[in-house]
Amino acid sequence: MQNGVKNGKATQFSSKQQPSPDQKSKGWERKRQSQIFMDRITDYMGMTISEFEEVKENMEHHKDQFTINDKLAFTYISKMSSSSKLLIDWVDRLLGKPKPENEQEMQITPDKFILEIIDKTDDVES
Repeated sequence: MQNGVKNGKATQFSSKQQPSPDQKSKGWERKRQSQIFMDRITDYMGMTISEFEEVKENMEHHKDQFTINDKLAFTYISKMSSSSKLLIDWVDRLLGKPKPENEQEMQITPDKFILEIIDKTDDVES
């Protein structure tokens, strides 16, 4: 049972069942923040190692120039090189998770069969 509706009953979408404007704006804000974070990680991924080390030194000496979001993204990238879990997480986000291979999908089966019917009555002498 979901949302007070018995299973099997279709939930109708109407103007009455929409989230409030505050809920919508919070949802969009969350989406924007996650996109900003992923963009920052992408920026760090495009840096050379020397540029990355320079950012690390700047973060240590000039803490007022960086946001918490920058620090979190930098830490994520720093730990990615030593953690296969974070690396797999990044690849899954970037490329998508691989589809599982089923044995049924691996078997090649034709979609259509074409049957040729040959009229043999001409060959038969009566």
